[in-house]
Amino acid sequence: MNGFCNAANIANPVMTSAGAELNIDTGLVLDTQARLRLGIAFPLVNREQLGASVAQAYATFGASF
Repeated sequence: MNGFCNAANIANPVMTSAGAELNIDTGLVLDTQARLRLGIAFPLVNREQLGASVAQAYATFGASF
């Protein structure tokens, strides 16, 4: 049975992080709406164990479906 919590996942570490995100809604050619997202996240728990960097920045741009 496949579920959210099974025996294979019991020993897997969980990483907790905190961050911020900026969302900007735009209009392309006045007809198409698109969203620009800029963000940064900082791992707080199990960063070293999971091999994560100190901070992770990201950016996305596109229209919602």
